[in-house]
Amino acid sequence: MRALGTLVSVCGLAMVVGCSSSSSSDPYGPSPDFNHVEAQFQQPTGTFAKGSEAKIFGQASAQQASTTSGFSVGAAGSSSTAGGTASGATSSQALRFLDTAAGGADFCPALKSGAESGTCACPSGGSLAYDLSGVQQLRGYQGGPIDVTLRLHASACSTQDGQVDGSEFIHFASSGTPSAKDFRMLFDIHLSLVSKARSETIDADFEYDNGQFWFSVSVDDGNVAVGTQSWDAATKSGTIIARDRSETWTCTLVAGKGTCTSDKGGSRDVDGV
Repeated sequence: MRALGTLVSVCGLAMVVGCSSSSSSDPYGPSPDFNHVEAQFQQPTGTFAKGSEAKIFGQASAQQASTTSGFSVGAAGSSSTAGGTASGATSSQALRFLDTAAGGADFCPALKSGAESGTCACPSGGSLAYDLSGVQQLRGYQGGPIDVTLRLHASACSTQDGQVDGSEFIHFASSGTPSAKDFRMLFDIHLSLVSKARSETIDADFEYDNGQFWFSVSVDDGNVAVGTQSWDAATKSGTIIARDRSETWTCTLVAGKGTCTSDKGGSRDVDGV
């Protein structure tokens, strides 16, 4: 159970805005088709063709970077229970850029104190709705399947530092024995930011599965799923995994050069990623 608690602590959905909890009608709209989202990673349709490594790895690295450039998924606090480590009160980081100088979650006392659903009035206008009620299923977990979706929707949510619009969903799933190999998360993020410093948009689906973050990269004949957990995009060194429609390639590189080996027995050199 400690593995599950750690994953929830690292990847729970959270916000940094000024909030007050209140009830409202469902502002989120329909949840994503998570079966379709997962299929991008478990059943990719494209080919990891020789010569495509630089393009595919570059796109995956760009997606990885975008998820931590201000829209990074925040943390839910953790606490020990008789059943192991469980999710505690939610703290806020995912939209920390909204008011980085003002102490973040201090502006949202309901969320900071552990409220799991509500509608927030943002400091300079607009609103933010959050539904973290699925976290209840993870508290004091004693076994059995997990099927939890956390939801967030920002509607022109503004502070002196910027304005955010869009939605974020995180789906937690386990067949009943949550461990690094069984516990997975699917992320569906569609957010835009306009601030004094920059404007950004994120439209991304990605997955955490078997201890690895996976990103879907478009190629000429479909998509390839790319695992970047042990990959340093800045130095182009480490291990990066490419899963296509017929095989899985594990590439070990130093400064953009190295070897890719297939689970089907093939191997090829890579130079200049």
